Amino acid sequence: MSAVFTRKVNGAKWQPSKSLAPGEVSADAVTADLRTTDNELSFWACSSNDEAELRETVLALATGGDRLDKMDVAWIEREAVHAAQLTIQETPGHANTPVESLKGRHVDVAKLDVARLGIVAGLIHAAVSAEKKQWRRFARSEVLAVVVAAVRSGRVAIDTLKDELRKDVERAVLSDK
Repeated sequence: MSAVFTRKVNGAKWQPSKSLAPGEVSADAVTADLRTTDNELSFWACSSNDEAELRETVLALATGGDRLDKMDVAWIEREAVHAAQLTIQETPGHANTPVESLKGRHVDVAKLDVARLGIVAGLIHAAVSAEKKQWRRFARSEVLAVVVAAVRSGRVAIDTLKDELRKDVERAVLSDK
């Protein structure tokens, strides 16, 4: 397995559209999932796309969020990003996750203009395609289980979670006792 960059996406938006030709990237997918800040796009670096690594991305994203929800995670191969000559910057300071051990995995694809963003969109579109299947949906219950396990193991302090998420996690922790 090769090293990958992972990102939360809306898997349904990247599926083929009846209004577009095969292989065309939906503008809805790009505008929904690839919103940049300062011409940078956030990803999480993983050593592989195995289940444990994908769960680390889910943990980082979920604990930085406001509420619990299902999550689609797509991954693109690090080599493909480098082959496309996209700029990668390690940006742990930008990571919203309270999980200290994951902050160092945060990276941005930087110096994006519309052409380079199109390249990223093409990589994600290919990843989510039926041929590659480089994405996975985590049900709400799976996301909750990932966060609860991290709280129980001491990787996440429950009081670092935002209110709505914290309440869901507290209920789950108390119901299992």
